[in-house]
Amino acid sequence: FTAVHPTVGVGIKRTEYRTQGETEAWQTVTAQPLIFADEGVHHIQYRSIDVTNNEEAPKDLIIGIDKTAPATTHTSLTGWQRTPQTV
Repeated sequence: FTAVHPTVGVGIKRTEYRTQGETEAWQTVTAQPLIFADEGVHHIQYRSIDVTNNEEAPKDLIIGIDKTAPATTHTSLTGWQRTPQTV
């Protein structure tokens, strides 16, 4: 996450994030990068707060992680065939 304040001289106090929707508590970003390794769809919200405690409106990010390899099957006959086969 990279946060920049549009007003010169006003800094960013912290950047926060939460996962899986609005029911989770906000967590302060203390190290980067954040790593999401679990398979599935992750809904991430993030925001920054400046030194005068103005909160940015939360932004949404949805990422999907798929660790499942595909499985290929066939329905053709095994061995040599004299007719066309559909695989």
